[in-house]
Amino acid sequence: MNKKVITLAVFFILLALSIQTIDALGVTSAYYEGNPLTLYPGETRTVGVSLTNMVGDQNITLVANMTKGTEIAHLLKPIETQYFVPFGTNNELAVDFVVSIPSTASIGTEYSVEITLTTVTSGAGGGVVMGSSIGKEIPIKVISPTPITEEKAAFPIWIIIAIIVIVILLIIVLVILSKKKKK
Repeated sequence: MNKKVITLAVFFILLALSIQTIDALGVTSAYYEGNPLTLYPGETRTVGVSLTNMVGDQNITLVANMTKGTEIAHLLKPIETQYFVPFGTNNELAVDFVVSIPSTASIGTEYSVEITLTTVTSGAGGGVVMGSSIGKEIPIKVISPTPITEEKAAFPIWIIIAIIVIVILLIIVLVILSKKKKK
């Protein structure tokens, strides 16, 4: 029974340490539930998530993996790419990915893309190495392309000025002609 208690205590300590590591990392996006990324059928856009490391005093190294939505999205850099996030980083680093909506997608279709970031640990010392992961889900909604509305061309100002000048010249000519007739 003593062995079970010790094993359970070690498990919770390791769990607490892994949670502490992930608390130091923040992942943010301009898109979230309630504010989805909106794209129209056939559109491709590069977007990303920002990384923050403002808690604690440790630098963090991460690898990114697209864990959801791979049918429409892929990471810009290879999966093996490591992202070094030094302590004090506040949304200055980004993990970019490309989203391509099929041209056959129906208006109103909703997709979801998720990026999972996993800490890279050295494993030096031969002990148990626990990595932590955090995921960020980005909702995507297919919308209708905004129709291009043709604005009626405003009457060009130069035409108005030209008409005014012509009217003034006609008035001057008529005044001169009427003075000559009176003489």
